[in-house]
Formats: sequence, C-alpha cells, structure tokens
Amino acid sequence: MAKKDNTMTYIIVALAVMLIGYLLFRNKDGSTGRTGYDSLPQGCYPFEEVHEIGKMPGQMFLSIIKYLADGTTSPRPPASATSNGRQVEVKNTDSALDGVYTINDIWYDLDGKIGAFRVDTPGGYNFNYNATQGNPPQPRDMTYFGIGQICLI
Repeated sequence: MAKKDNTMTYIIVALAVMLIGYLLFRNKDGSTGRTGYDSLPQGCYPFEEVHEIGKMPGQMFLSIIKYLADGTTSPRPPASATSNGRQVEVKNTDSALDGVYTINDIWYDLDGKIGAFRVDTPGGYNFNYNATQGNPPQPRDMTYFGIGQICLI
C-alpha cells in the first residue's frame, strides 16, 4: 500500500509543478511561453533590450531582437520602414517603458535593417543592467526581452 501512496504523491507533485509553470510562463493573453513572435501585430517587433547612451544623457536605445528562435529569421524591419522624427510605441512592459517615443536617430545592423531606435529616456525609468552584449561587452537592460513590443506608428 505504501508504494501506491508514493506514486500518487509523485503524480500530485508533478501536476502541481506543471500548473505553477503554466501560470508563471503564460502571456497576458493566456498563451504559453514568454515570446509571441508569430502573433505580433503588423508593424510591431519583439523587444530585445534597452540601454542608456553615455555620450547623450537623457537618451536611450530601444533594440529589436535580431533573430527569432530558429537563429536565422530576422524580424527587424527594413531601413525604409521609418525615419528620424517619426514615432514608435513600446507595449507590454507593464508600464515601465510603455508609451510613445519620437525617434531621434536609428541604428542599422550590418544587414541594413533597423536594429534600434534612439529616443528620450522616460522620467523615472531605472535601468536594470542584468546582461552584457557587444564587443567589448557593455551592460544592457534585458528585463523585457521577448516580452515587450516596439511598434512603428
């Protein structure tokens, strides 16, 4: 009888772990996973990271993820998609960065696609440098990696 009780305990624990995992990693719309690249609205791109610009106090870069999970498909828009003076909207960052920003400048990757937007830093935003990136490695705030969205307006 003891063996049967242990099996039932393991099943209950496994189900509890799965339920907790589902609740932790589901998106606000109820879908599972932390990224929803396939379901992004037209003109929206997956958020990669944000960082201050040392030479330009009060400004930051909003970066778009370079490759999707397959490692080869780039969701980045072409260089012609927008220009300086236009606007982008950040969504899905639990209001930390959510808002509309005027594009001060655009950084293009080596493929000629838009990789980041230079915008004014919103008042009160505290950067959480939790990763490094680049060569040489520089601190980056990747809190909303794959969660946030950058949308062209």
